[in-house]
Amino acid sequence: MSFMDIMKDMLKDYLKSGIPAEKGLGPDYNKIVQFEIAGDKEFYLQIKGGKDLSITAGRHEKPDITISSDKDTMAGINAGKVNPTQAFMQGKIKVKGAMMELMRLQKIIFPTVKV
Repeated sequence: MSFMDIMKDMLKDYLKSGIPAEKGLGPDYNKIVQFEIAGDKEFYLQIKGGKDLSITAGRHEKPDITISSDKDTMAGINAGKVNPTQAFMQGKIKVKGAMMELMRLQKIIFPTVKV
């Protein structure tokens, strides 16, 4: 199973649970998060209007944030075995774009991690 497929499953579960109001993703919130996962498919998460979330295979031409990592690190984070902050500090995750936006979206991107 690709990491994109894992993200799609997690996104479905997240949407079923309802998007928490405290996340502050209002009706004007629109972002593209590109995932570059070594040894796996490239894909991006698109957020429209703060609540319409979708995952698309491929590369977006103008992402707001790009996350680069490897499949094992990303799967480890989502399994709760790898701390995302430590992985970032060790260079196992690289981020291009607004780090504050990534922190804001952490609950969507890494739903199993306690924030």
